[in-house]
Amino acid sequence: MTTTGYHFDERFILHVASLFNRSVEQVERDLLSRFNLTWQPKIKSLPPSFTVSVCSLYAIIFVMSLIGNSMVIYAVASNRKMRSITNVFLVSLAVSDLLITVVSMPWNVLHALDDHAWTYGDFMCRVPQFVQVVSVTASLMTLTCIAVDRYIAILHPLNSGVRFSILRVSVTLLCVWVFAITFGIPLLVFIDVVTRRKRTPIPNPLGIDIFKHIYYQHEWKVCTEAWPNPNGHFVYSVCLLIVLYTMPLLVMTCLYGRVAHYLWVRQPIGDNLAQPRNAVAWEQSRKTRRVIRMLVSIIGSFAICWGPFFVIQVVKTAYIPTVFIQLLAHANCAINPVIYALLSEKFRDNLRCCSACVKLRQRRSRMSLLNTGNTEEVDMRTRSSSINAKQATWGRQGTSSQPQTANPNLSDIHVSTFSTGDVPPVIESFRSSYPKLPAIQPGHMPVYIGPHTGMVKEINDTPA
Repeated sequence: MTTTGYHFDERFILHVASLFNRSVEQVERDLLSRFNLTWQPKIKSLPPSFTVSVCSLYAIIFVMSLIGNSMVIYAVASNRKMRSITNVFLVSLAVSDLLITVVSMPWNVLHALDDHAWTYGDFMCRVPQFVQVVSVTASLMTLTCIAVDRYIAILHPLNSGVRFSILRVSVTLLCVWVFAITFGIPLLVFIDVVTRRKRTPIPNPLGIDIFKHIYYQHEWKVCTEAWPNPNGHFVYSVCLLIVLYTMPLLVMTCLYGRVAHYLWVRQPIGDNLAQPRNAVAWEQSRKTRRVIRMLVSIIGSFAICWGPFFVIQVVKTAYIPTVFIQLLAHANCAINPVIYALLSEKFRDNLRCCSACVKLRQRRSRMSLLNTGNTEEVDMRTRSSSINAKQATWGRQGTSSQPQTANPNLSDIHVSTFSTGDVPPVIESFRSSYPKLPAIQPGHMPVYIGPHTGMVKEINDTPA
């Protein structure tokens, strides 16, 4: 097995080995040891500016996609009013975008940084590309289901037998993901870590005959598709282009074309708001148009971002454009939440509410951590200050010329008085629980006002 380093060509070394009746490895090792060969070919590497730009762009896309799609899922899951048929489909779309973000984007960055020299093992080679194909398939099928649902709901609203319900949506999404996984299995099976070799003849300026048979072999590993049939990759890529990209886009274009013709041509928005009986219908039509604009924008973004990726699988090009084409495709994961926020009032309000809730929870968490150590002490001081203030108020009320009742509206008010030296048992137990409270002065005895109010008041027994 040959490795990276200097080697003789096969015909020459076999001829020499047969002359000396020795193995090829021994002859090659002995001959190479007689030469002090230090020359190595220059291996082309990507410029640092390219690496920095790719990593920076991927970092921006990763953060936007991770936060945006997570907030979309949280907004629908936490608000019952958001759980419409279309939004449930959009949650499936957000899940597929999150899978691409978490699994496939880091793989693509590693691929770009290592300059196609794969050093991360077989598992990291197979799984990210499999997840990417499954997620893209699920996204396209989900968008097609949304188009069918909107077509039926707008053009055939009375045909309830074929409309989606929550149960039908769940079953449909299950079938979509099963189909996506099935379509991605061939890639999971036939992708592998393959060893590549490149032979470079060594320079021979003096024309030494033996140097003509020596070359330098560079060996590296790549993560690529290894089909048993040479045409396997081409056939699979054509199926991806036709079945997963072209046909769904044609179906969605036809359906949304019919919907747009119905909404904008047959029922154009006029000044119907002046007629009260048409105000509700006008508002509903306006909301429907806004939803259709959002969905068409999502499909247009998907077609623009992923179209070059599907085409390049059939028509191979250089490595550097491939990286940027993958970057453009992955950017679609970050664009979808932006479209929701720009074109959907409900999503915009719920996303704003979600961000406010997260900030409020973080603030409460920080406050609870700060107050954990001295909560009891602060509580004791607060209660002591409150009782001191109440006692001062009772004293001022007791010295007034005309006693005031606590609440004249209460019908069951009664006053229990005590002698000057007595302290009620409840007050005594209260004082024993809080020994720091000031002692009750004679002449200012507390009484209870109302059996249910829990109010305490002082009266002045000193004659006026």
